[in-house]
Amino acid sequence: MSVTTELNAAPMQSENTPAPAKADGLDEELAMAAKPTPETPSGKGADDENFPVGSFLLPKKLRAHVAVFYNFARAMDDIADNGDLPLDERIKRLKAFDAALTGAPGFDKGYEKAHALRASLRDTNVTTQHGSDLIAAFVQDCEKLRYDTWEELLGYCRLSANPVGRYLLDLHGEDKAGYPYSDALCTVLQIVNHLQDCADDKRELDRIYIIRDWLKREGGDVDLIDGPSTAPALRRVFDEMLDGCEALMVDARRLPAVLKSRRLAMESEVIVRLADRLIKLLRAGDPLASRVALKKPDFAWAGVSGAVAGYFAAGRLDPHAISPVSMNGAGGDGDYSVAANNHARNVVKASGTSFASGMRILPKPRREAMYAIYAFCREVDDIADEGGTVEEKKRGLNDWRAEIDRLYEGCPQTATGKALLTPVRNFDLPKEEFILMIEGMEMDANGPVVAPSMETLYAYTRRVAGSVGMLSMPAFGAPKGELADRFALSLADALQLTNILRDVGEDAQIDRLYLPRELLEKYDAGLTPGEIINSRGLPQVAEELGAIAEDKFAQARAALKDLDWRVLRPALLMMGVYEAYLKKLKERGWDKVGAPIQMSKWEKLAIALRYAVAPPLDEAP
Repeated sequence: MSVTTELNAAPMQSENTPAPAKADGLDEELAMAAKPTPETPSGKGADDENFPVGSFLLPKKLRAHVAVFYNFARAMDDIADNGDLPLDERIKRLKAFDAALTGAPGFDKGYEKAHALRASLRDTNVTTQHGSDLIAAFVQDCEKLRYDTWEELLGYCRLSANPVGRYLLDLHGEDKAGYPYSDALCTVLQIVNHLQDCADDKRELDRIYIIRDWLKREGGDVDLIDGPSTAPALRRVFDEMLDGCEALMVDARRLPAVLKSRRLAMESEVIVRLADRLIKLLRAGDPLASRVALKKPDFAWAGVSGAVAGYFAAGRLDPHAISPVSMNGAGGDGDYSVAANNHARNVVKASGTSFASGMRILPKPRREAMYAIYAFCREVDDIADEGGTVEEKKRGLNDWRAEIDRLYEGCPQTATGKALLTPVRNFDLPKEEFILMIEGMEMDANGPVVAPSMETLYAYTRRVAGSVGMLSMPAFGAPKGELADRFALSLADALQLTNILRDVGEDAQIDRLYLPRELLEKYDAGLTPGEIINSRGLPQVAEELGAIAEDKFAQARAALKDLDWRVLRPALLMMGVYEAYLKKLKERGWDKVGAPIQMSKWEKLAIALRYAVAPPLDEAP
């Protein structure tokens, strides 16, 4: 654990946190721990921390007190992490330091850091509880090596991280109503440190702060932390923990504005920006392959921009007039919607999907609904497409069937399920469409789809594309009815058939062939992926399937005439892009259908602008 990384964040923690055992009634064993050399210095200091300790931004008269607090925390951390000491000896020494901090007699030589902190706290009128809570966390480090749930980890952070921020708040004479915003930031700093150091913590200390229940749910176990790089299951857990951190950052970013001290607000804003940056680095990097850490340019940017922003932010919010919005202020039994929505948005962002531009033009509630729908589709598609046995894929998809049941019972467990909860309630998303999507993924998971009959192809398309359309229509705000269904399903067929034609060569390389058996036999084009690319009949198959796709686009456009196209602009953006793909394929010549085809970002942007403002409703452009 590295509680000291939190020293410049800012404060928070529960008033009801139980204090560790005090000096009263110390038993004989504890008294024996009061020996001349109880410390076990590791050699680490302020320069080894993730964040600056007591920087020049803080008032000069308070920096010496911050240094005393840091030195005490560093010493306690070193004792807890000293593997050369027996476990019971570490605990005895930590409790002896707590006794010295709270003024128990008999703890003199060797406990200078506790006495220095006690004097500093007395001089600044700050409670010793913050130091005692830290010691309770270090004792917990000795006694508890695994964390099964997010709530358990947040409970640990209430002792290991939040007291540091609360101490800084009290030191500056701030209102305790600001605690929740400091707690949020301190908790984030602790968790990202756990992610950074997860391999070292397991290897050197046998401590694992990665949520085991989430890891089990993803089909992994803690042994994945020993790998040279992050396995997909572990990566998903890392990302979900970062989603939780981003939810907490909603409150953490408000911290500078609830502080009266401009200097503390400046310091806090710098830390907020560094935390945001480190979250991004951890999303993009692999903490098992190499250490993910902030660099000098990160500190320089955050230092300058954060100091300026913090200066002007100080005092802009009254902590009594607002309420924490993220997970009840870092660690209650609160609402996970912020973290869940962040997760869904990050899935969309990471995918690079062309659907994203259409989603972004929606009002926020509908946009978040579409992000959640896409995240669901992406995750079940990954199960079908990633490596693993057929049985493993079926188990993964069956888990999603169970999650959809829980979703409609109001108690989803996954981040994506939680992101879907509000859209399901607000927009009456049909449960059967989620199940159809899973069925489509099961068709892929059972083995590569090869030369399906036209009936089977349409059944597949109805599941993997039609379900998306039927879920999207209520999220867009389209009225229920036959016209809306016809538009959604016709467009879904058109998009999927165009996708099949565009990716014939790519699919063949992974032993898939979605072209319908009837057309393959009609033009003697072969019935296997290996035969199709060089087949003389492929151009005729592609031409006829292309004509079917054109007809599907025409059917969608016909249904659109009696619908409000403004509501359906996200769908129209996709329609425009995929019609352009189909047109490019046709104009290039169906004899080249197996070769990749590209569309530039500028071409897509031009199409998006046209379809967003004045789409061609009567006929294809």
